Amino acid sequence: MTPNYRLMRLALVVLLLPGLGATKKSSKPPLPEGWITYPTPMEGGFAIECGNYASRSWKVAYDHDHNALGINPVATVSQPALELPAQLKPEPGMTGRESSWKISTGWLLGFDQGEYGGGLWRTNNDGSESKQLLNRSVKGIVSTSHGIFVLTALMHRSVDLGKVYTLDADGQGELHPLLDLDGAPLAYFRESADSLLVATTHGISRVSATGTVEVLSTEPFARLFPNSIAEESDGTIYVGMRMFVMRLMHDDRGYFQEWMVSNECRRFEAKHFDCVCVASAK
Repeated sequence: MTPNYRLMRLALVVLLLPGLGATKKSSKPPLPEGWITYPTPMEGGFAIECGNYASRSWKVAYDHDHNALGINPVATVSQPALELPAQLKPEPGMTGRESSWKISTGWLLGFDQGEYGGGLWRTNNDGSESKQLLNRSVKGIVSTSHGIFVLTALMHRSVDLGKVYTLDADGQGELHPLLDLDGAPLAYFRESADSLLVATTHGISRVSATGTVEVLSTEPFARLFPNSIAEESDGTIYVGMRMFVMRLMHDDRGYFQEWMVSNECRRFEAKHFDCVCVASAK
C-alpha cells in the first residue's frame, strides 16, 4: 500500500466519524408567532428612512412566570404621568417622561425631555425639600448590587452621548459618573442585580454592576427609537422599536442578530409621512 493511498484512507475515516469534519450550524429558536425575518436594515437605506416615519411601534416584554415573550403594539394613547410627591414645587427641567425610585429619606425623581434636557432630583417624602443632582435627560433609575445606577442621555442635533452615574444604595451622598455608553440609552432591561442590558442609539450593550460595559452588537437604532428590550430564559435578547423587532442570539462563535417584521408587513412604503404595510406574507 503506497503512502498516498494510506493517507487517503485515513482522511476518509476521519470524515465519516460522527461529529468530525462537520460544521456546526447555529441553532436558532423559532420565530415568534406572527413574525417573519427581514434583511438587516442599512444606515441610510430605505428601511431605516421609512421606519423613521412609522406611526407603528412594537414593545417587547418577557413574562417569567409563563416563560413567554410578548410583542405588542405600543399604545397610541399617552401613558398617565407618575404621581409625584404632593408638595413638590416644579422647577425648570421637571417635565417630560418621568422615572422615580423610592429611597429611605424620600425619592429620586428623573425627567426626560429628549433633546430639550431633563434632570435628576432627590426629595424628601412629601417633596417639600428637593435638590437637583443632574441636568441631563434621565432615561432610567436602576438598583444594582453596587448601588443605584442612573442612565442619562444628551441628544441634540449631532450630539449623541450616553453616560451612567451611580449613587450609594440608599440614594444618599454624591452622584458620581461611572461609565460612558456608545450612544444615548433608549431602553434597558435589568438582567439581575449584577447586570443590565441597554439599547442605545448604536446597538446593545451589557453594563455590569461593577462598572464595566460590553458592546454586544452594533445596530442602526438611532432613527428607529427603541422603546423596550427583553431577554428570554435561553438568553435571546429582543428589542422593540418603530416598525421592527430585532433579536440577538448567541452561539459558540459569538452574538448574531436577526431583524423581523410582522407577517402582515412583508413589504412597506412611505406614504403621507408614515411607513405603511402594503403586503402580507404568504
